[in-house]
Amino acid sequence: MKKSIPNLLSIVLMLIFNFISINTNGQVVSNIDNDSLIEDTRQLVKILEESHPDPYLNFGGKIAFNRDFQNILLSIPEKGMNSSEYYNLLMPFVAKVADMHTGLINPVKPTQNGPGIPLQFKIVEEDLVVTRVPSKKYKDLLGSRLISVSGIGIKELMVRQTQLRGVENKYGELLFLSISLRTANGIKNLIPEWNSSEKFSVELKMANGKIKENELFMTESDPEASITFPSKQLRPSTEKSDVAYNYIDSKKETALLVVASMERYREASEAWFSDGMDGAKEYTEVAYKHFNSTEPPEDEDELLKGIPSATETFISLISDIKKYNTKNLIVDLRGNTGGNSLMKEMLIYFLFGKEGLISMNQGFQIIKYSELYFNNYASDSLQLINKQQKIMLTKDDYNFGRERKFRENEPDLKLLDEYLMSTPTFWDVYKTKQYDLPSFQLENIIVLCEPITTSSGFNLLTALNEKGAKILGTASAQPGNNFGDVLFFQLRNSKLAGYVSFKQNVTFPDDSVKGKCLMPDYPLTYLKFKSLGFNADAEIEYAVEVLKE
Repeated sequence: MKKSIPNLLSIVLMLIFNFISINTNGQVVSNIDNDSLIEDTRQLVKILEESHPDPYLNFGGKIAFNRDFQNILLSIPEKGMNSSEYYNLLMPFVAKVADMHTGLINPVKPTQNGPGIPLQFKIVEEDLVVTRVPSKKYKDLLGSRLISVSGIGIKELMVRQTQLRGVENKYGELLFLSISLRTANGIKNLIPEWNSSEKFSVELKMANGKIKENELFMTESDPEASITFPSKQLRPSTEKSDVAYNYIDSKKETALLVVASMERYREASEAWFSDGMDGAKEYTEVAYKHFNSTEPPEDEDELLKGIPSATETFISLISDIKKYNTKNLIVDLRGNTGGNSLMKEMLIYFLFGKEGLISMNQGFQIIKYSELYFNNYASDSLQLINKQQKIMLTKDDYNFGRERKFRENEPDLKLLDEYLMSTPTFWDVYKTKQYDLPSFQLENIIVLCEPITTSSGFNLLTALNEKGAKILGTASAQPGNNFGDVLFFQLRNSKLAGYVSFKQNVTFPDDSVKGKCLMPDYPLTYLKFKSLGFNADAEIEYAVEVLKE
């Protein structure tokens, strides 16, 4: 059972690209001498080797890893570099670890260099499809597919992206490429030969199949004037809760459950407080401010009451499913970058009962301990860890305990109860046993996915899929077998901040193909997207078509 610390991909994404939720105050450190940069590089390599479960894997072994490391040392100029130049030197090496949860944080904020291409893209198959343009002037570009930027083809741009950020499959390449294209700084890193003028030459394949070259300007980015495709607005409002549902047909045969995020729900905050997680209060206050117009109260109970409960939403949902004899459930996880995976156990319990919960098989995790791990998680200790071990582990060991339990195929009900007790809101319902046996029978469950459905959002996706739910949309950028959860660090002289994985997650132990990329049962193709008018609810409409069949 996973400890209820947040799966941090969503936080990492915000740190790297938005700098909104956490104020990093990233600043470029002026010239740093050669010796100091060599010292920082050795510190970085030591962190990777001591903290990451397997930093050599995608280099081809330890010798290749160290060859690339020494090439960096040889590339540092005698006169030194500033922190931004040093970041650009290090990133291809760090990116080669090929892990979304391992990287460095660019000291140059994206906002410092202004916006990038004033187009919004959606990933469909292996294309970036234009779904929003800056004004009516460019309306004909809606539905077109990106061919090149400044003469550089999309395939080459994807290759370049892998040198800027750790990615684990082609959908990760497309996801991070689309994010890089949002900012001038991202484009400069992708296309160093770009002359940094305000205009871009963008080649697009139009919806009618014709190729069109366009000149776009950064200054044309204006959210007020931008236009997109009309939508039927089938999704319920998430203004009052990130977990909401409605019915999309008059007979109430099909319910639509949206889980927009797994960070801002009461049970997550309760679990973080229960575990004594650093930042639990700050996380909860952010959630409170999101849903309330008043300042967060100091009292913890009052603070938690001001955050919507997923338990209450799920109880209402299954009550309506039973009342209306609902046949189908669509679970929309698009845009869900995770948060706290406790919601996975909660939803599985309400849909499939206690037997469905205890039989849930989500693979296992292997944890790598290190000095950095214990610095990041001061509440954990070898003394606590070794209470559950048959052999005494040291501060540099791997913990294979969860893999052994997985191989034994014996659910640890005591550990499950301890995990669920961390959230009183859910536990108070669970211990009544009222929902242990499902009182309804859904015929179909379809889960909507896109590349940014990651971390805890991806965990919920795979849990529902294991219980028979079909996946519709575009594959996640996160592989089922990956490295995850992060430790934060900072290099001494350059002050570059970074993060490194300390856990290997193995969701599909016996399926390396699904472990690399979990493909949808019903992929959203470009032709299907076009036939549905390229609108934001295309996946929902497609799911309705599938259910009718």
